[in-house]
Formats: sequence, C-alpha cells, structure tokens
Amino acid sequence: MRRSLVVVLVMAAVVALGAACDVGPAYGFVVDLATDLPDADPGDGTCSVAPPDSGCTLRAAIDESNALGAATIGPAAIVTIELATDVAISLPFANEDANGSGDLDITGSLSIVGNGHTVDANSLDRAFDVRAGTTVLRGLRIVEGLSADSGGAVRTAPNTVLSLIDSTLFGNATSGVGACQSPTVGSPICTSVAMFGGAGLFVQGTATVLSSTFQSNTSIPWVSFCIPQGVGQLCPVTWGAAILATGPLYVGNSTFTMNVNQGPHPDWAGGTAIYAPGGARVVSSTVADNGLNPATAVVGASVQHSIVTSWMCAAPLVDADGNLRSPVPCGSPGPDWLGLLADNGGPTQTMMPVAGGPAVDALAVGDCLSYAVDQRGEPRAVDQPCDIGAVERQPDDL
Repeated sequence: MRRSLVVVLVMAAVVALGAACDVGPAYGFVVDLATDLPDADPGDGTCSVAPPDSGCTLRAAIDESNALGAATIGPAAIVTIELATDVAISLPFANEDANGSGDLDITGSLSIVGNGHTVDANSLDRAFDVRAGTTVLRGLRIVEGLSADSGGAVRTAPNTVLSLIDSTLFGNATSGVGACQSPTVGSPICTSVAMFGGAGLFVQGTATVLSSTFQSNTSIPWVSFCIPQGVGQLCPVTWGAAILATGPLYVGNSTFTMNVNQGPHPDWAGGTAIYAPGGARVVSSTVADNGLNPATAVVGASVQHSIVTSWMCAAPLVDADGNLRSPVPCGSPGPDWLGLLADNGGPTQTMMPVAGGPAVDALAVGDCLSYAVDQRGEPRAVDQPCDIGAVERQPDDL
C-alpha cells in the first residue's frame, strides 16, 4: 500500500518537472561514491569525477543536473539521482553558491532518491540549498546541517518548489540573529521581528512535506540576553525549529519531536516545530514534545486530525478540527498514551499511540478521509473510526 502511494507522489512530482505535455530530456545518475568531489565535465551527460578517482558523487551528479538544466533549450531536462551509498559533505567553506564547496546547491529541476541513505553535512554548512527549479527529496536522512542563516538542513529560494517525502531531518541547527521587540519588559508580544530559524527546513518558495520525521533540530540565537529598549526590550528569538516557512507549506502524515528554539524566552514567538507566516496546512501529523509549551508548537498553520501535545501535560482533548491537543493550562502529566520515537515499520521512525489511548479510534468514520495510509504506509481505517496523528494502529501492533 505504501509503495502505491509513493509511486503516485513521485509520478506527480515528475509531471511537475516538465511542461504538461512537453517534457524535456531525461537523465539518470547513480551515486556510488560517498566522497565529496565535483564532476569532471559538467554538462556532458555523464556523472564522473576526475581521475585518479572514478565513479559518481552526489555533488558531481548535482553538477551535471545544474549544467544540463542551464544548457537545455526548450522543456527542462528531467534528472533523477539515485543514492546507492551514504554521502558525507567534506568540502569546507560555506556561503558559496555554485556547488563548489559547502552545501549542495541545486539550480536545475531534479529528484534525489534514497532508500534511507544518509546525507551528512558534518556541520560544515547546510546540506541542500535549492536555488531554482522543482526538487524532490525522497527516502533521505539529512543530518548535521549547520548554518548561520535560516535553513540548517535545507533552504529553498523564492519561486522554487520542493517535495520532501519519506525522509528524516535529524540533528540540524541554525545559529544566527533573530529578534523580538517587546513594548514592555517581560511582555510576550512582538511589535516587530527579525525572523530567523528553520533548523530543519526554511521555505521561501512552495513546499510539500509527506511521511517525514523532524527530530532534534535546534535554532540557536547568537546571544542569550535581552537588551532594554526604552520601556520595552529587544530579545533574541528563533522561529520554527523544525520548519520556518514564509512561502506556502503543506505537511501531511509527518512527525515532529524534540525540536527546540533556544533563547531566553524560547516559546515567546512560538513555532517550536513549525512557524509559517506564509500560510500552511498540517494534516494527520504528530507534533509532540517540542519545547515546553505545546500551544506554541505550530504557529501560522491550520491543523487538522493531528496530535499537538507534550509529555509534560495532562491527557489531551479532541478539538473541533479533530486534533488531540494538550489542555490550557497544561496541567500535570497523565498516563503515557503516546510511545517514544521508534522504528514501527516504514521508511521513517514514528510515535505509536498506545492501545486504548485518546488518539486511537478518536475520529468518526466520516472524518477518516485525509489519507488512505499512515506515515508508515499502513492502511487507515475506512469503514470504522480511525486514529488521530501520523500513525494508524494495526491489529498486530504491540
């Protein structure tokens, strides 16, 4: 069942890569080198590093894609890059935008497909900088991205389109300047802001996130204290530790946990998981244990059929949109009803609702329409009540 959903999603992404009835030339590259080397001859249609090395690196494959996209006359080239090995970025020097060092700069439309393969940025830079075109990232584990600008793992430019599918963003960070101007000392109100964050993903174009997990991504301000400003104060604040989106964002069947905005008041601006001033929709997802206040975990998005809670809070309640939310005030913790992040099957780790808990069978039959499968690819109930969140319990789940 999961395979069918993935095929549909990938086919839709492929259609988006070319014109509706006028598709450009297609190229396929297989990454078989884990090292970080450029392509020997970008644009020749062959992914190959220079001698004495041989084979195809991810940077070399992106070099080819960028060159082919720039050279194509007419419909854009369709490029698919398949990972057959894990990848480690090792060329230093951030803030270089021609894919020569630091992050992997994408300027042509492409799909990068793995089977749980890791792209490790080694804290040298962010992993991917999507600068132009339509990009699909599927089946990847993107880790240890670090940026002094928004977007610790992945940044997308305006007018780009990104699909992130079956992927995990883990342990990425941003460290930079974000600020909240408050009218009085101690006020949680921002009269003006300088946004900074998105340790996992910073969206300036359009992005769709499906069946993916964001874990332990951290946005860190450069300073940790407030500065008096007249009767108010200027405080360092970070936004959207997992995702900061100034462009349209859709999230479905995904899990967010242990993502943190650091600073003297980490929950002021909110968005410890998602901050989306550009407008967003979050459906059938699990947002648990991000910061201390679950009420500020998702800001700027409509949320439906999702879990938005914290382990520190009392048993959650179902709201009018079919969300399981912690009560306000939070109250003392209740019995465990949601499992820790674990391998519950499928391409990414998930959080399993406990049998008989408040998330299980909490949606009426008529409301079980979001997805035919859950984040793992397991079927959702059709003619009976279904579960809230990214995971639908199965009869054989422990």
